[in-house]
Amino acid sequence: MAHYPKPFFKRSRRHWYVELHRKEINLRADREAAFRKYHELMTAAPTTESRHGDS
Repeated sequence: MAHYPKPFFKRSRRHWYVELHRKEINLRADREAAFRKYHELMTAAPTTESRHGDS
């Protein structure tokens, strides 16, 4: 089953992150700002199909 990236909070760093393409991306400390950045990243991110080149 495919993993769908969701934001998560790291208490030790007090920031929100999302894992995309096996990299943790720092979204922000503020929850609202973090989710805005998350939505921007998700709309700009290529889909799984286009990354793998399946036809």
